[in-house]
Amino acid sequence: MPKKTLLIGLPILVLTLLIAVTVVLPRLAHVAPIETKAIGVWQETDSRQAYKLTVSRDPDATGRVWYTVTYPRSFLVPFPASLDGDQILIWGENAISDIVWVVTYDAKTDTLTLTRPQGSETHTLKRISA
Repeated sequence: MPKKTLLIGLPILVLTLLIAVTVVLPRLAHVAPIETKAIGVWQETDSRQAYKLTVSRDPDATGRVWYTVTYPRSFLVPFPASLDGDQILIWGENAISDIVWVVTYDAKTDTLTLTRPQGSETHTLKRISA
């Protein structure tokens, strides 16, 4: 009996491991395009002022993926930002609870969209440099 169980159980174990390696692991390793593609200098395409936005990695950050963002339309000093799924959240002066912009990336057009959390204001930006 134990030999029979081993002959049936071993192929099931191998099949389970194969599924885990080919299906589950690639999903865990998925990196949202915005994580790397948003880094650079961007310029508004939908306003006369054409403000520039700069996104860079914060070299001192730990834990979550953190960025430093400059955007003269809203703030005079760089503000922190963090990756949240397929978007970047730009934090205000109170970085615990004050999201001032939500950034999304469109890979087809290589553009960023900035939206206020309440949806009251939106801007589209094109890449100037990486």
